[in-house]
Amino acid sequence: MSFEAILGALDKLPVTPLSGTAFRAVNLRHINSPLSAVGSVRVGGRFNRRGLFEALYLSENPETTLREVEFGASVDGIFKAVPKEPYVIFSIGFSLSRIVDLSLPEAWRILGVTREQLTAPWRKKQLFGEPILTQAIWAKALELGLEALKFVSATDGQVNLAVFPANLRGGNWLEIGLEGRGVHRLP
Repeated sequence: MSFEAILGALDKLPVTPLSGTAFRAVNLRHINSPLSAVGSVRVGGRFNRRGLFEALYLSENPETTLREVEFGASVDGIFKAVPKEPYVIFSIGFSLSRIVDLSLPEAWRILGVTREQLTAPWRKKQLFGEPILTQAIWAKALELGLEALKFVSATDGQVNLAVFPANLRGGNWLEIGLEGRGVHRLP
């Protein structure tokens, strides 16, 4: 299926609310800004193109969060369990009203994609300026006013959440309570 056909099917997926707790690994150097997505703009991510827009990546459990950080160091998509730098894991409460769940086989069927397409290595393509399906999906999701996408982790099959900080409005939020430092909250 072409990118255009896949993107055209995105608005056929159910949009639902989601609230709960997720986890985020933050480099120790950035401990004072745990909800910043500036790094995603600088280097890009599975769903956000480098230099264009922010994405805040969260995981459903701390182990997946750490795997994602280490996995990100690999251009070829091979997980390397060697720590690059120290990270701190934050527990993040959230309440979102407009998310699409790309972790479900029914969503893959509607879009005409496979799990493998959504979890394929993307870094090498980005280096060479090639189009990346998940980044095209993200751009369309932003256009549709979605706040986040749920998706399967390429590292361990668990579920991640990519949040669009620019689309958080109204009663939607992400929050970390830090003892002695107050609360970090988006928006």
